Amino acid sequence: MFGSAWPILALVPQNPNQSINNNLSLEDLLVVPNLKHHLAPWKSHGLKFLNLFKTFDKANTAPEVYQQLFADHRDVYHNFIPIFTDGSKSYLSTSFACVFINSTLSFQIHSSSSIFTAEITAILHALSEISSGSPDNYIIYSDSLSALESMTSLHRFSHPLTFNILEFHDHLTCKGFSILFCWIPSHVGISGNELADNLAKSAIISLNFPVSVNDVKKYILNLSCTENGKLNGIIKTIKLHSI
Repeated sequence: MFGSAWPILALVPQNPNQSINNNLSLEDLLVVPNLKHHLAPWKSHGLKFLNLFKTFDKANTAPEVYQQLFADHRDVYHNFIPIFTDGSKSYLSTSFACVFINSTLSFQIHSSSSIFTAEITAILHALSEISSGSPDNYIIYSDSLSALESMTSLHRFSHPLTFNILEFHDHLTCKGFSILFCWIPSHVGISGNELADNLAKSAIISLNFPVSVNDVKKYILNLSCTENGKLNGIIKTIKLHSI
């Protein structure tokens, strides 16, 4: 599902400041390299992205309006099975959740993962879950507009997991699945989205899911800056006490 993945230790240089390396928690991390894919960026791959809320300004639209619009939408697409996905990121963890008709799942992924990676991972995991069943009609709902738009505007710097989603989507379509993607606004009382949001935030089971190279680079840089900042603070304190 993920293509090639590298162990992260091959990407981390030896550093004399061992305290930084000890805090990275990268021992078992798998990394998705930014490799060229055979998918042609100019092709749509049959991916259908619905955005029924695009003309509404969230700041000036009551939650009840969104709820009614979504209910009307579900009446039209009643023969499509809904799946809600969401990602969450805090200072300490990154996680995602998927809400299906009769089940839910939620996992923590490596804290180096960005919120964008969490959202993309949730969508990819939803596709993986339905792939073991019989072909059917599905709509995957996400409140990450950037994640959904990234799937329809590929370029050489696109997130590697976006390519995995399109490859998986193509595979499922060939098997007879019909899959739509739809953006929904967050925190407006759409029950499936609210549940996915809460599950993502409360996830406790860890999943060793591949992370993009760019996420890991930013993570290492941020931790290095934090550690260096602490070290500089200690040095300044020592200097003050020595006066």
